[in-house]
Amino acid sequence: FPSHDNCGWVTLIYPLLLLLFVMFVWGIALILSVANVIFRDVRYLLDVLLPLGFWLTPIVWRFEQVPAHIVPWLQLNPVTFYFEAFQQVLVWQKPLLAQQLGLLLVVSCGTLCVGLFVFNHFARRVTKWL
Repeated sequence: FPSHDNCGWVTLIYPLLLLLFVMFVWGIALILSVANVIFRDVRYLLDVLLPLGFWLTPIVWRFEQVPAHIVPWLQLNPVTFYFEAFQQVLVWQKPLLAQQLGLLLVVSCGTLCVGLFVFNHFARRVTKWL
């Protein structure tokens, strides 16, 4: 298991990964903020889904610990890609493949763009509904 003594050049990609994750979360937050104003029950759904999402994301467990027939279902969680990248860079000190970084970039930018579009589209109406 790597320690702080062997932090290598691979760790330098962490700020980029963190920025991509923040963009993804920001986009989701914008969409959910509008949905929460339109549908008041979104808050209660999130109270249930966020803890479930935590346990379905490989933060405290690895895919090797899960039965093989369940892994494809767990990989449908988009947050999985980010935390696998964080572990790969910070824990295992392995560089990301260009495809991994490209996927994270597309998902992050796409989610943020959709979130900004939804938020801006409903911005005037949301103030009336509040």
